[in-house]
Amino acid sequence: LIGFKLLSGVSREELTGVARGQLERARLDLVVANDLQELGGATHPVLLVDASSAERITGPRAQVAEALARAALARAKCPVETFGPRPAPSGVGLAWGGPALQLGAALTLRSDEPLAEALARAAAAGRYAGPPCALSRGGQEWVLCAAPPPPPAWDPAPGWDALSEVLGAPRQELPLLEGHHRRGLLARGPRGQALAAPLPGSPREAPVWVEALLEALSGEAALWVLAGCEALLEARGYLPSEEPTCGAYAAYRGPATRDDAKQGASLCLFAPLGRRVLLGRRTKAPALGEWAFPGGGREPGETPWETARRELEEETGLVHPGAPAGQRVVFHGEGGALYRVDGFLGLTLSEGTPAGSGELSDLGWFELSAALALSPMTPGTRRVLRELEAGILPTP
Repeated sequence: LIGFKLLSGVSREELTGVARGQLERARLDLVVANDLQELGGATHPVLLVDASSAERITGPRAQVAEALARAALARAKCPVETFGPRPAPSGVGLAWGGPALQLGAALTLRSDEPLAEALARAAAAGRYAGPPCALSRGGQEWVLCAAPPPPPAWDPAPGWDALSEVLGAPRQELPLLEGHHRRGLLARGPRGQALAAPLPGSPREAPVWVEALLEALSGEAALWVLAGCEALLEARGYLPSEEPTCGAYAAYRGPATRDDAKQGASLCLFAPLGRRVLLGRRTKAPALGEWAFPGGGREPGETPWETARRELEEETGLVHPGAPAGQRVVFHGEGGALYRVDGFLGLTLSEGTPAGSGELSDLGWFELSAALALSPMTPGTRRVLRELEAGILPTP
């Protein structure tokens, strides 16, 4: 059982002491402790505290998360979930916890047992129903990693094969995966990229994976997509390209290739203890009447972060003294104009009372689930809220 403790501007000794007090009161096994002033930037330091030690772990977020998981599982002495051909601790084995195997069911293969017999034994017990994708040795036992079910067949629209000549050689095709769900294909070539995936026609209907994909491809000078998603692409700042169409595929160029973007910045103020964010409805264009974070246009000589902090204070009366905990660039197209917004995430322990300035109406703090129910909302705002709800910090 693992607890979480977040303080701000304290010494390591004080943070350890408070975490150990929580450990004792709640009868926890471990506490993950953070100092808010240290969060943000490239590293994400934490203290992993138990009854007798306090281990400091630092590095990039993904590296720290991996270290925390390994440390917790090593103390728990429970089956380790293995997703690839990496070694497991001695005496522990678990197959991939998807449709092929009930999550949490341990499957250990005896070292002297042929693989085929081991699979037959596991299948007879109703504990395995898929092919192996990897075996790794842990001590005297084998660890089986079961493969996820194969993706369904994908049938691109007419014109996909003709794009081979347009893109040029060598051409590379990559599957678009959301988790283990195949959403389409992406073809790359010297002259551009082509996307074989059904994109929604309305900007309001775009799921997170589509938003992430369009963000990743925003620098493309030539991107072929299926017809019917013009409104979505225009709302994300894409423009029709002079490249030829191929069957059902039309060419666009990404917003990052344009030189007419108006520069802006916004700041999502997030209180992690209450899982609440500061939102308001815009009273001016662009995105008139839509829910959004405080933000606005950059003034000469300002950095994006300076703009975000200034706009927060002007529109809400609140001040954020810390460093940004996350950042993302979002493009927004409206009425032919293009806006490039540097969106920042700021963490706070206090939910100050905002003072309206006339630029945001209905200004207030909203719990994440309640915030996601608000409509209409700018796509960039909704994506950040979805990621926060999933425990993900926005990154470029």
